[in-house]
Amino acid sequence: MNEVIQQLNNAKEAARKMVAINEEVSSRILHHLADALVAAKDEIIAANRLDLEKMPETNWQYDRLLLTADRIQNMADDVRNVARLPMPIGEILEERTLDNGLHLKKTRVPLGVVGVIYE
Repeated sequence: MNEVIQQLNNAKEAARKMVAINEEVSSRILHHLADALVAAKDEIIAANRLDLEKMPETNWQYDRLLLTADRIQNMADDVRNVARLPMPIGEILEERTLDNGLHLKKTRVPLGVVGVIYE
């Protein structure tokens, strides 16, 4: 459990640093991630196979969780598509001044760190 907490703390610290990067750096990071997915596809498929050995092939979730070279390539392509999108952080969604002079601004900010545990 301490390892999970440490990983979450590391992710939280990384998220703080990610807020400060510009669009070009963000795009490079995402392209690197996509390349890393493709480069590690054999390892990913092997680990996925070990996980799926614990589940009967008749389970409705089996096919959904099954990773293949094509599926990993599609993931990498999707990451590259995200890299091409404009960076929404800092975008002003709404801005107004109230009658009392208070200026309000609704701005896109990062979500932060989300942890998910699969059992």
